[in-house]
Amino acid sequence: MSQLDAVNALGQLLHDQQLLKRFMENRESVIEELGIAKDQSAFFLNLKDDQLKTQADSLVQKRRGEVAELIPNTWGRLGNKAISSFNLYATEAKWPDGHRRHFLDASQFCEFLRLQASSSYLNSEHHWIKFLCHPKRISVRFVSDFIVRGKKRFAIQCCYRYRGRPRSKVFYLGVR
Repeated sequence: MSQLDAVNALGQLLHDQQLLKRFMENRESVIEELGIAKDQSAFFLNLKDDQLKTQADSLVQKRRGEVAELIPNTWGRLGNKAISSFNLYATEAKWPDGHRRHFLDASQFCEFLRLQASSSYLNSEHHWIKFLCHPKRISVRFVSDFIVRGKKRFAIQCCYRYRGRPRSKVFYLGVR
């Protein structure tokens, strides 16, 4: 195994909380599963659990911060449950790859909240994030929870790309 492969294996451990948990319980099994060569396995066997956990937690915290910025209304509505909700989501969901990973993570977190039937879930914010995840040119949806001055409103939400930049236009239909 090359040094780069060892770095990738370490990255997998830090990004996948289920894998990290299994690694802490049975290192030899996970080392074999990851295909870590014998000459590199000593390094992995000597990793300290608390340091691995601290590093993994800091990556989840960074991930959480990115998602919170992308869905501010949903995050605000979660209040003091925001961190614990995201941590629960992060234990079940893998960190998305690619240049749109933060948008995908925010979309998946919104979907997690929707499936949990969370009262903090906002379809309008989820619609916008899903639009940002994909290269569609236009997406129109009727939403019943668009937030205007702290109140939910019925609206037609139009997401579109103008000169390659994502934009949104909303037509309010009334107070909910």
